[in-house]
Amino acid sequence: MTSLAIGTSAIRELDGLYSLNDLHAASGGETIKRPNQFLRNEQTQALVTELETAQICAVKTKEGRNGGTYACRELVIAYAAWISPAFHLKVIRVFLDASAEATSTDATTPPRPIAPIDVRGLLLKGQIEPTVPCPADLKNAIDKRAWMLAGEAFELIRAHLLRRAAYSGEFGTPRTLNVENAMSAIMRGDLGDALALEFDQKLANMRHALTFYLHQGNELLKEMDRVRAS
Repeated sequence: MTSLAIGTSAIRELDGLYSLNDLHAASGGETIKRPNQFLRNEQTQALVTELETAQICAVKTKEGRNGGTYACRELVIAYAAWISPAFHLKVIRVFLDASAEATSTDATTPPRPIAPIDVRGLLLKGQIEPTVPCPADLKNAIDKRAWMLAGEAFELIRAHLLRRAAYSGEFGTPRTLNVENAMSAIMRGDLGDALALEFDQKLANMRHALTFYLHQGNELLKEMDRVRAS
């Protein structure tokens, strides 16, 4: 999917990340300015670590169709600055314009709070309390079925916790695991928080805040342009 353009060059987007390969082409395509050279830079490595500490997916490599290296906005802007001041300014303006256009109506509204899900309420809603004694064969069947469903839930919850640990604990390139961060992450919240997509909401809130500051920056940039022109 293409959501941005630098001049006449379309910039592909993948899961909220932008193609560094397309940006490289848009900048003129100098060999020494390839994305892999930028990602080897010590300052870039430090920036990636900081972004991932803040639970932001900084960079992703995709094979096959639409393959290449994709990066978050912050890393895209840093890449543009590494290429040249002129290209840096061009990319900043594109992001600011896109953000102002997309969020002009809600840029100043606060993020919505995370609402946990009442798991007990969902499971018992629409049911009735038993009033007739349960025969042994039915009780045994219920117990057996409950264990089967609990087993399915265990596998899903385990997979969720593994992903939560990776999301909060993996950093850098090459990837390493901060066990303390991962342990802290898996101990937070309850099943209702997991079902409420807590981490998706946190990421959305972070993006909302970033959009707000980009919007404010765009307004400041316009004001500076007006002052220079006067």
